[in-house]
Amino acid sequence: MAVLYFLNVISGTLAIVLGVFALVMVLTSLMNFCGLYAIFGCSTCKSEGKK
Repeated sequence: MAVLYFLNVISGTLAIVLGVFALVMVLTSLMNFCGLYAIFGCSTCKSEGKK
């Protein structure tokens, strides 16, 4: 998204929205946390106690 912004492919409100979205995706991947999983109460993490 940053490359598209600096090359003037996207601008204005679209650039802001896509930039915020990209930033949120990067931050959630770095923190190993998914807000949607927390909202819906699901998990893909395998439990060590179950076999």
